[in-house]
Amino acid sequence: MVMDALLKKMQVVGYTAFQYGLPGNLLPIRQDDYFPTLSRWGYPSRANGTDTFQIYENGGVTAAFVYFTIKALYQLGRRDDARTILYPMLRSFARGDFQGRCTDGMSKDWKSWTGKCWGYEGFLVDGYLALLTVFDDLA
Repeated sequence: MVMDALLKKMQVVGYTAFQYGLPGNLLPIRQDDYFPTLSRWGYPSRANGTDTFQIYENGGVTAAFVYFTIKALYQLGRRDDARTILYPMLRSFARGDFQGRCTDGMSKDWKSWTGKCWGYEGFLVDGYLALLTVFDDLA
C-alpha cells in the first residue's frame, strides 16, 4: 500500500519533525533535476543535492497540503498514524508557528527538519487545511 511505503520511508530516513508539517520529498533532489538554479531555493552545488537538502523545495517541510495525507490516513482507519502527524501540528498552529517570520528574517511557512526557517511568503493558507482533519479525529 502507498501509505505503508510512505510511512516506512519516513522512518528509514528518520523524519519525525511533524510539528513542522511534512517534507515534499524525503531524499535530496539531484542537481540535474533542479530548476531554478538559485541556492536560495535549494539548488545544490553538489550533483547529488545533499548540500541544500531540507532547504525549501529540496526536502523542506511545510504544512501546505498536509491535509491530504492526514485525511487519507483517517479514511484508511489509521487514526494513530494520522494523529502522529496532526497532534504535533495542532500545537504548532496554536503557537503561530506557521505564519510570520523567524529572527533571521525568513518566514515560517517552510522549514528544515530541525526547524530552521526557509520560507519566503510568510503565510500559506493551504497549510491551514490540516485543521479540517480535527473533524475526522472527533468522528
